[in-house]
Amino acid sequence: GTGIWAKYRPGIEVWDGPFESRLEPTLEKPFGGQMGNFDIPITGDNRTFSAKFTGKVKAPYDDTYTFWISHDDGCTVRVNGQLIYSLTGWKWVGEGQFRPSDPVQLYADQWVDLEITVVNYNGPTHLQVRWSNSSDTSPQTIPTANLSPVVY
Repeated sequence: GTGIWAKYRPGIEVWDGPFESRLEPTLEKPFGGQMGNFDIPITGDNRTFSAKFTGKVKAPYDDTYTFWISHDDGCTVRVNGQLIYSLTGWKWVGEGQFRPSDPVQLYADQWVDLEITVVNYNGPTHLQVRWSNSSDTSPQTIPTANLSPVVY
């Protein structure tokens, strides 16, 4: 794996039309900063934007996995098309504080689809997506080697 593909668009829940894209090596995105000081590749009013991360994720072991998400503002997570996490609207989960997804069964060395959407309404933002399994319940960073981009 080499990371996950990200599309960034100005505006709220804008999923079609012009976008800027890049390969992200991790799902640890402390966008941070003050207004207009985000590490995202869009110009103009980049305080209000939508992002979609798409690719594949591969588990190291056969097990039930929980994804742990910290974000500002709305966020959804889908694995193999199944919605396992959704907190939309002007919501906030503090950086370093995590909400769990629904558990999902993954199998060792099998790539499965992963899609994460993020909407930022204004100001500083962040996204952190980690995972745990039934034998190790503490959220861990998903290694770059376990993420693969989908080419559009």
